[in-house]
Amino acid sequence: MENIQKLVGVLEIGESLSEAMGVNLNGYAQDLLVSLPAEAGEFSSIMPAPSDDGADNDEKLFCFLSVADTLSPAMRTKLNKHVTVLLDKLTPEVGDFLHTFDPEECEGEVLTALIEACPKALLHKKDGKTPIEQAATRSQAALEYIPLFAQVAKRHKVFDESLRGGIVGDSDQDSNVLVNLAKGTDDEETCLSVFESLKECNLMKKDDIKKYSLLDLSKEKKTVHDFLTKWSETAELKDCGGDLNVAPVESDDKKRKREDNGGQDAVKDAKVDES
Repeated sequence: MENIQKLVGVLEIGESLSEAMGVNLNGYAQDLLVSLPAEAGEFSSIMPAPSDDGADNDEKLFCFLSVADTLSPAMRTKLNKHVTVLLDKLTPEVGDFLHTFDPEECEGEVLTALIEACPKALLHKKDGKTPIEQAATRSQAALEYIPLFAQVAKRHKVFDESLRGGIVGDSDQDSNVLVNLAKGTDDEETCLSVFESLKECNLMKKDDIKKYSLLDLSKEKKTVHDFLTKWSETAELKDCGGDLNVAPVESDDKKRKREDNGGQDAVKDAKVDES
């Protein structure tokens, strides 16, 4: 998706964004509208002049970007570069917002539009934690956004691939989302839902259960503990073909003794027949 389309998504929720973040997009929009005429005359045919007071520049920019597909490929590429600069300027504010947003007041579509447009905001740390790590230690409503944050981060390759959208830290257990989910929240229902979502979108692995001692950490949360236990056991059965009656591995010594005994039994049976 081009950054032009991403910015259109942000501008579409401009009023909701202003209410949620306290950020007025008019200033950002004015900067972009002012910078464009220097590029080429092709913009001027469809681009509105910025307002001196900046009152409705976000609406003007939205209308302009909505018809940007009429531009030539070369000019659209130039426009996309200007939009990228605007989104880079907006990213730090989005990062701050992701740490402090009120899940009860902020609509899901606002958060989605913001992190799709400014995915690097998911790297923004506060008190040593990224937004997704912070969400794992916040309220029930904030927990619900963990799968969304992780999926967007993975899709945009915000973190190293091994960190799986930021749900597992490099080595610090305190920054591990799975660990904090298992031990740090009393809301079992939401916690279970998050674990299920992370499993479904393949961000959480079966090996994580043992690696991060999630069964021990979740003992006080029966539904979560049962889910993790069942998943772990099911995965192990699947690894051995799903057969509950798998024979134990037989050592070479035991095998030789069994074969020797089998041969001796055969000799005894033959002698009985002869008699």
